[in-house]
Amino acid sequence: ADLEEVAKGNALGMVTEKGGFAGFVDHQRSTPWIAAINGAAYAGGCEIVLACDMIVASHDAKLALPEVKRGLFAGAGGPYRLPRYLPRNIAIELLTTGDPLDAEQAFHYGLYNRLVDPSGLMSTAIALAEAIGVNAPFAVGETLQVARQAFDLDESALGDLSAKTFAKVLASEDAQEGPKAFLEKRPPNWKGK
Repeated sequence: ADLEEVAKGNALGMVTEKGGFAGFVDHQRSTPWIAAINGAAYAGGCEIVLACDMIVASHDAKLALPEVKRGLFAGAGGPYRLPRYLPRNIAIELLTTGDPLDAEQAFHYGLYNRLVDPSGLMSTAIALAEAIGVNAPFAVGETLQVARQAFDLDESALGDLSAKTFAKVLASEDAQEGPKAFLEKRPPNWKGK
């Protein structure tokens, strides 16, 4: 965030009606988002990264939510997303000190899917996207919707949601195409429905 604008009292101007901060952190989507970090992702940048489903980072990456150092609150999801990805005590330390988390620590805690040299950052992120992209888009989207709710619902509700999603995906054209393509030893022709 532009601290000059925040100091003028314009912090809420950075939040859009659609999508939240930067039009991104609360944006509804059916495809997985992959962040690629090379350098510092602090404050709002960190919250954008945490809104993604997967993270590829270079050894030069650093994440921080330093808002408390400026008397501010990380209002774009950081205080509730960071404890979902890191051990609770580590997340609370980072949130209350505002100190950065370096790439090796973040990878050690499981925050990053891949940790690579800076020169391989984008090719690694693209390869991850391509590995997802060959799969049935409808099945990926529905799986993603259930996975995103894993921390929000209890076991019974997740079981019900999973059963409904299973039936919906099983009734799709892609659920017929996938096994057929496998048996015919050819690439599937996904319809996305």
